[in-house]
Amino acid sequence: MLLDDENYKRCFSGFALTDCAVRGRDTFYFVTMAEYDPDEPPPPDVDRLTRVNICFAAKPMDQRWKLITFKGFDALKGAVARSPLEQFVGVDRDAQVVSFGSGKKDHEKTIPHGPKGPIRGGVRRVRTIDGKAHVSSGYRGLARRDGLNQWVSLCDTLVFKPSKAALPTEYGFEDFGAFDPDDIYCVGGEGDVWHRGAAGWTQLDFPTNQELTAVCCAGDGFVYIGAQSGSVWKGRDDTWRLIHRGDMTLPFRDMVWYGDRVYCTSDHGLWEIQGDRLREANVPDEIKVCSGNLDVGDGVMLLAGVYGAAYLEGDTWTRIYDTFTFTGLPPGTAFPPP
Repeated sequence: MLLDDENYKRCFSGFALTDCAVRGRDTFYFVTMAEYDPDEPPPPDVDRLTRVNICFAAKPMDQRWKLITFKGFDALKGAVARSPLEQFVGVDRDAQVVSFGSGKKDHEKTIPHGPKGPIRGGVRRVRTIDGKAHVSSGYRGLARRDGLNQWVSLCDTLVFKPSKAALPTEYGFEDFGAFDPDDIYCVGGEGDVWHRGAAGWTQLDFPTNQELTAVCCAGDGFVYIGAQSGSVWKGRDDTWRLIHRGDMTLPFRDMVWYGDRVYCTSDHGLWEIQGDRLREANVPDEIKVCSGNLDVGDGVMLLAGVYGAAYLEGDTWTRIYDTFTFTGLPPGTAFPPP
């Protein structure tokens, strides 16, 4: 493993992992939140400390792990921007922004909020498209970060008026993916699927009103959409078909393309899709317990969750850490929820 007892106590003890990001094949970010007493009412997320742990896997142990702790953030999510600087960019639900890396560390201005964006509701996702950090938000919001405090609205021409009777959760965007900057798919709400192409936005004719949670624009040219209960839809434009009818407790949180297949994860496991078949990934138990979040970059796929983290390079998995080694608790122990 890439973590020892001293660094586990310093970086992870008392914190639950909520997101991860790949900067390079030997540099990983882990977003965590302070745990709370499960026997007490949960505090607001904004009252819990947020910590980003950084693993420099190629360095010796005494230089391998760094951390940055923040106060006042609400469910921070992050991605790695390659432009204009290579940095971790974190955005919380209320559109507060932090960025660090390449010799800089900034608590940026909050992303502007309005009917024409850059954001319209609570921030849902942070992802990288063509080297730049992007965020999606409720009420069909999408924005691109061009630099420090520079957010460009990509939803200003997506005009809609929410129904007074509708709940915010009926609309996207919970997640988004892209083949390129002029070929973006955004999903969320109750079957709410949109495409942003060079000519603008189009609401797609999607054949279900299931709750949509994740999307992957895959290397095989298809778009895969994760829905409630772990169902999966495959298609593009206005042509879609159900390739897996799910019966899971949790939907997929992340879907990514790596190698020659789509990988899907939730806190309950890791799955893969080849062709039209979804199946549980054939990985050792010590890798499976790391399920929860996925990210891909620089030729590796990072898997990280409440119970640990590992990365896949080619066909080889490397364990970064698991909580059981340091806590002495058996797999399946109920940790405080993230």
